[in-house]
Order: sequence, then structure tokens, then C-alpha cells
Amino acid sequence: MFSKANRTTSCWLAFILSILTSAALAAPPLSTGDTGILDPGGLEIIVATTGDKRDAGDSYELPGVEVFLGLTDNTQAGLVFSRAVVDLNNASRKSDFGPMSIEYAWRFLNGENFTMAVAPSYMFPVNGSSQDRQITDAVRALGVPLIATYATDNWFLTGEMSYAITSSGPNGIGYGASTGYNISEKLTALAELNGGESDGGSENDQEILWRIGATYLLTEQLTLLLSFGGDFDSDLLAADKLDQDFYLGIQFNTN
Repeated sequence: MFSKANRTTSCWLAFILSILTSAALAAPPLSTGDTGILDPGGLEIIVATTGDKRDAGDSYELPGVEVFLGLTDNTQAGLVFSRAVVDLNNASRKSDFGPMSIEYAWRFLNGENFTMAVAPSYMFPVNGSSQDRQITDAVRALGVPLIATYATDNWFLTGEMSYAITSSGPNGIGYGASTGYNISEKLTALAELNGGESDGGSENDQEILWRIGATYLLTEQLTLLLSFGGDFDSDLLAADKLDQDFYLGIQFNTN
């Protein structure tokens, strides 16, 4: 999956999309967020392998780690970090630490079926060597997604709009919609459309991705997360268009 720590400098919009997708309210294995908040003192840890394939090169997280802590009934915070691996055409495979992200989420509307939240995140490089070797971008960025979810006992529908302010290059606008259905007490089917573009609407700067996935409850505290996806509509150059991506992870949750 095109997630936060596996962007290469071959595609600026891909990096923009990584900022716009805030892990603080993301709903792995999807990129579009949800408005769920951990209970106060609740802990969530996700360890995942993600990857995406483009003609310009492949990139992976081996692994990606998300750690979140519930603060109050309607807020949570956490850290996101990874080991990033890139395999560019005509170059050997390289790996180093990906960027780190500090995440925060505030659910400001908590109705019976309809909820809304905002989830600012700040992403920054961990070390200089990954930038020198073109594994990650030398960019700091603030992303602010606004998320709304309507949910019943068996299904949910979520919409998201977001904006990213970067230290260099254009800012970004993101958007997404996702849905899920509880097939059983343990299995949930998922689908989404998620995309973005640079602020200003220049040519070759829009990408919308499709993704389908599922979650499966292994135990009371462990959940299997998986998804795969591809290009739905893109203005990117042919070499930068997404061929396919995947996400495979395990979630530990004390809630």
C-alpha cells in the first residue's frame, strides 16, 4: 500500500497522499479514516508489511509500525514509523528508516449513528541518510483530515477531506470514501476510493486509487488486516501510475 513511509522521490503526489492519510484515524487496511477512538488508557499496536508497484519503481514497508494510546473519551495520540525499502528501476534495492509521524485525533461529534473527527499529523524525516539515498523525501509536512462516519450495527460509510501543508513543493488536497459490512462477528469486508492532488490543479497531479480488503478477528485482542488495490483514475505520467498495492498486518488492541 502507498502508506506514509514508503514514498520515493519519483512521484511527488504519492508523497502528498501519504501525508493526507492520517494514521491517527485511518482504518487499516484502508487509507480512508474512520472516527473510532480508543478508550482512555487503551493501547493499539499495528505491525504491517505494505508494498506498491509502479513502473518507476517498487516500494515497501518492512515493517511499518503504528502505536496509539487513548487519552480521553474522544481523543487519542500516537507515533507511526517504519523501515522503508525501495527498488527503483536500474538501481539496487535500498532500505533505511522511513519518516516518522506524530498523530493526534479528536472526535468532536459523537452521535448514536453519526460521528465526526479531525486528525492532525506532523511528518518529518528521521535521518539524513535515507534522504541522501533517495529512500524518503527531505520534507516536513502537516496534514489535517476531517472525517465523518455513518454507522449501523452491520455496516458503515465514511467520507474524508484533508489538506497538507509541506515545507517544500506544493501543498495537497485529499479525499476519500470507504464502506464496510460485517459478514460475521469476526469477518468484515471493506472497500474504498481514496485520492488526492496538489493544491493549484497543475497537470499530471491527480491520483485516485481503489482498494478492497477485510479484517478478521483472530482473538479478543488480535485482528488480521489485509487489502489490495490499484489505479482507478490518474493524471500521473505512465511510469508513476500505481499498478498494484497490498497491505498485510496484525493489530493488537486492549479495548
